[in-house]
Amino acid sequence: MYLPEFEKMKISDSAIDADTMSKIATGKTMGANAQINESGYAKNPILIKHLFSMTAGLDYNLESESIRKTLSEGRTSTRELVGAISETVLAFEQGTRFRYSLCHDVLGALIEVWSGQKFGEYMKENIFDKLGMKDTSFGKPKDEKRLSRMPARYIYNEKRMPERLSLDCEYNLSEEYESGGAGLVSSTEDYILFLDALANGGVGKTGERILSESSIELMRTNHLSGEALADFDDWQTGYGYGLGVRTHINPEKSGLLTPIGEFGWGGAAGAFALADPGNKLSLAFFEHIHGETPRLRSCLRNALYGCL
Repeated sequence: MYLPEFEKMKISDSAIDADTMSKIATGKTMGANAQINESGYAKNPILIKHLFSMTAGLDYNLESESIRKTLSEGRTSTRELVGAISETVLAFEQGTRFRYSLCHDVLGALIEVWSGQKFGEYMKENIFDKLGMKDTSFGKPKDEKRLSRMPARYIYNEKRMPERLSLDCEYNLSEEYESGGAGLVSSTEDYILFLDALANGGVGKTGERILSESSIELMRTNHLSGEALADFDDWQTGYGYGLGVRTHINPEKSGLLTPIGEFGWGGAAGAFALADPGNKLSLAFFEHIHGETPRLRSCLRNALYGCL
């Protein structure tokens, strides 16, 4: 209805490559893609809930032929490049499995269709400005003052020694492209303002509302079941996946002190976000190294809730 090129999607008959999915999601592999076969079309359409819950069957292949072709033709906007994603061969029937993918980039294009604004403009007007987030925008900062404040980014090599990486982000496919899944630059001070609003019923420190309480409840409700939930549990034990966020559903499995419904997300280079509306509590932690130890995130959560 909104992105007509996604109406009829080809689908693979190959088994889902769960290992590749995990590597992409943790940042161990960037833009990797399983080999897939074109064997017909999906029976059902992609729904917006599939994009929110990463169950649409898309991949995270930034080097796909359709994306490269679109860029080579000089078509570099968010809407044009998301259109290229529609040529992806789906890995599974929508809603049946979980795979971290470019789903949220497609949501960014939908926001442009619905609002009539560029994705970044909509975000600035409806989230960043309302919450007083002055350090948050798409792409690497262009002014030297902001750029000088960006910490270095690293990756662990085979000897577990950190190697410095460029500040460029391969998920920013062009100067015009605004990635719904990986495009923003922010600061810890800004990001905690955003999490604080989610933990306080959608109202920020400024008193401005960015979401209704019912939207946040829907966000932190688990939307996975069956094989899709098993896929996610293999990655984050004791958690389900809501609308773009992990959500705590089983403390016995997770071994964590956080309550059911604690939700948030993590970054490929170690950033960690937590929001807990029940206790009106939030946590923002940023580090900048790929291949970090996931155990640190569990320790952070238990240390925080141990204090309560």
